[in-house]
Amino acid sequence: MGLPDVAELYRSTPDPAPLRGLRDVDWFALRDAYGPAKDVPALLRALMSDDPAHREFANLLLHQTICHQGGVFSSSAAAVPFLYNLLDANGPQDKKAIADFLITTIGWGVPPFLRCADDPQAAAYWRPILEHSGRSLELAIANARVVATEVRRQLAMRPELLRPHRPVEEE
Repeated sequence: MGLPDVAELYRSTPDPAPLRGLRDVDWFALRDAYGPAKDVPALLRALMSDDPAHREFANLLLHQTICHQGGVFSSSAAAVPFLYNLLDANGPQDKKAIADFLITTIGWGVPPFLRCADDPQAAAYWRPILEHSGRSLELAIANARVVATEVRRQLAMRPELLRPHRPVEEE
C-alpha cells in the first residue's frame, strides 16, 4: 500500500488553532521548489494529523518543497510562523522534527539564486537560461536577497521555542 496524497487529504480540512490564519496567506503567490506553494497549507495541516504516517510524510514533503536541496523560498518564510505555532501548541505533532526542520533546514537554507552572487560559474550558467525566459539574473539575485532576509527575520521572531529541542552540548 502506497502513501496517500497527503496534500489532497488535508487541502480542505479545517485549520487547527495553531494554524489559524493559514487561509489568509496567498500561497499561490508564494514560491516553493516547484512553483506556486499551493500544497504548503495542506502539508502544515497534515503535521497535526492523528495519523503518524501522515505527519511523517507531510514533514518529508515540506522538506522537499519549501527547503529543496538546501534552498529556501518565499513559502519557507511564510511557513515559519505556523511552524513556531506548532512548537508552542499541544497536539500530536512531532515537535522535535519541526524544531529540527526550523533549525537545520530552514535556518541553514539559502535561496538558490543567491548562490550566483558569489559564484561566477553559477552566474554564467544561469544568466542565459534566465534571459531566454525573459528574466534577469540580477533581479533573481535581488529577489533571493529579499527571501533570505525574510527567512532570517521570521526565524528570529520566536527562537525561545527552539531551545527545548536543541541537543544538549557535551562539556
